[in-house]
Amino acid sequence: QQSRIGSGSLYALGELALPFRLQAVAGLRLDYFSNGGLSASPSAALVWRAYSQGITKLLFGRAFRAASVYELSYHDGGVSQVPPLELSPETIYTWQLEHTHALGGRFYLTGSVYFNDVHGLIGLGAAGASPIACTATEGCVQYRNAGHVGTLGAELELRRSFGHGGSLSLAYAFQRSRDLEAGPLFGEGATRILNSPEHLIYARAVRPIVRELLILGAELIYGSPRLRRDGQESEHMLLGNVTLSGRSLRGGLSYSLGVRNLFDWRYGVPVGAEYASTQLEIPQLGRTFLGTLGASF
Repeated sequence: QQSRIGSGSLYALGELALPFRLQAVAGLRLDYFSNGGLSASPSAALVWRAYSQGITKLLFGRAFRAASVYELSYHDGGVSQVPPLELSPETIYTWQLEHTHALGGRFYLTGSVYFNDVHGLIGLGAAGASPIACTATEGCVQYRNAGHVGTLGAELELRRSFGHGGSLSLAYAFQRSRDLEAGPLFGEGATRILNSPEHLIYARAVRPIVRELLILGAELIYGSPRLRRDGQESEHMLLGNVTLSGRSLRGGLSYSLGVRNLFDWRYGVPVGAEYASTQLEIPQLGRTFLGTLGASF
């Protein structure tokens, strides 16, 4: 069975200078999908340059994700999974407050807090109405709009910039995601989300060695344990990645050589109920060597 999806988009953006060193920015994007109808995605920002070394931003936005062809159409003839009659787009509303302060000597400190409200998450659940009948005695699964998730988070980053594109940054991020269909964001009855780390720390460095011809990049990422569907937690994650990349100054050649998971850290990512009850995680790759070579004309 073949499915075709048509789409079209239209957007507008405007800026307005206000008194007291304020600037307002607003935008609207209209998207049409033949499988999801018309969706409007407004966005707005209020920027305040309170003093010469600092800038504060208040941001709001609405976005969506339409169902994919796979989510709309996949089935195995009703043996274990059937397609849905329809799927509405996932929708997210986000609010963020951010402030950046220039410390001097090319050092910048940025802090932000945010809240995301996600409606209509698309995921597998017990099958309901479908154009294909389920033949399994124990029932089938089906993609459905059945999720409402709230995320409250905060981030803090210290960054040092260098000439010719070099930078060094250290950041910490915290996020609390809860199933708002099952309970509140805080307090008794709050329900954690599967595969959602609450703490993330990273250090990143980019250093041009020979201008654009040879650039060294390195990062160290720590992720806290994630909840599995058996109620236990996965192992924490510590990844080191190193990359050498560059491009010719006159021609169209580019390359990159890298090592992912430099310390060969063994960890897995929790999976949902669509997997067998004995499979709670998917093991991730250990130390991996990567290389690319490209040319443009």
